[in-house]
Amino acid sequence: MPIQDQTTRKISCDNAKCDKTVEFDLQDQAAIAALPDWLRTYRNVVLGNNTKFGYCSDVCEVEGVTSGTHNVPEPKQVQEATAADANRVAAQAAVVEAMKTGAKGKGKVSLK
Repeated sequence: MPIQDQTTRKISCDNAKCDKTVEFDLQDQAAIAALPDWLRTYRNVVLGNNTKFGYCSDVCEVEGVTSGTHNVPEPKQVQEATAADANRVAAQAAVVEAMKTGAKGKGKVSLK
């Protein structure tokens, strides 16, 4: 018997509550002709970060979206301040304080 490579394709729904899965040989025309009807409504969803999902129906897609699995992780919003940032904030605070307490137009502000 000669070596035979077979290529199969497996398609399944990514909804956790759905168990629809089909596996078939890509070269077997009879198997392709007998594929289940739910594959006609199968849809692929690709997120901005290239995460991929597949759903067999509208119901499964809506459940997948509402479960939060499509939420792309957001980058960290809070960034640590550098020494330059701290110095700039201290200087701004000194200017504000001098404007509050100094004589109008005569207050001297030192940013050292």
